[in-house]
Amino acid sequence: MSIQFNERAFVETVKLLSSRDQQMLLDLANRLARPHGTPGSLLIARAKDFEIDPADLQRMSDAIEEAFEQPEDFPEVNFDE
Repeated sequence: MSIQFNERAFVETVKLLSSRDQQMLLDLANRLARPHGTPGSLLIARAKDFEIDPADLQRMSDAIEEAFEQPEDFPEVNFDE
């Protein structure tokens, strides 16, 4: 299936948008135009080359567990109101 782009219709439609919506569209287009990151499979392959001391790995694991296993209180949030 081939999609033909009509630049003139696009520009005319964009002109109908508010300035705020035009900016949002421009931001989206810029995000889409940026190169995408490194594929996860390549990062995993590269990670295999690291030699991290097992004791350091354990300390990292313990720190992550400590940081994220504890429920956080948000006293300023009250869902009963």
